[in-house]
Amino acid sequence: MSAATVAPRARPTARRATTTSRAARSAPHRAPLRRAPARPAPVRRPQLRVVDASAVRRKRRLRIGLWLFTLLVTASLVVVVAFHVLVAQGQLEIDRIEQQTRVQQERYQELRALVAQQSSPEEITRRAEELGLVEAEGPPIAVPGPPDLATPPPSSIPSTTEGWETVKPHLDPTP
Repeated sequence: MSAATVAPRARPTARRATTTSRAARSAPHRAPLRRAPARPAPVRRPQLRVVDASAVRRKRRLRIGLWLFTLLVTASLVVVVAFHVLVAQGQLEIDRIEQQTRVQQERYQELRALVAQQSSPEEITRRAEELGLVEAEGPPIAVPGPPDLATPPPSSIPSTTEGWETVKPHLDPTP
C-alpha cells in the first residue's frame, strides 16, 4: 500500500470525567500523536541508461588522444630543454676557446715585438760584440775552388738514342 492510499487517522476524542464541577474536572486527555513508523531511507539506485558502444569508443579514443598529446608536448619540452642545455654548453666552450685565443694572440704580439727588437741591427751588433766578434775590414771575396768531380762533363753523358740500332733487332718487329 502506498502512502497516498492510506486514509489519515482522526484524532482520538478526549475522555471526560464524571465530576460535575468545572474546577474538579480534569483537563481533557489527549493521546500522543502517533507517528508513522520510520521507514528506512530508500536505497538510491543509480540511474540506468543504455550504453552506446560507439560513444564509449569515441570517449576512449579522445582520452587516449589527449594522453598522447600531453605526452608529445611533454617530450617536446624535454627535447627543447635538452637542446638548450647543449647550446649553452657549446657557447661556454666557444667562450673558453675565444678567451684562450685572445691570450695566445697577446702572447704572439709580445713575441713578435721581441723578435723585431732582437733582430734590429743595433741588437745584432751588440750581441756580436758580447760574443767577441769583430767587424770585417772589407766585403768578402768569392774564391773559385776546384771543379766538382762528382758530375761528369756534358760530353761524356750517354744519349738515350745511342745503341738503338743494335737493340732494335732483338725487339718486336712491328713498331
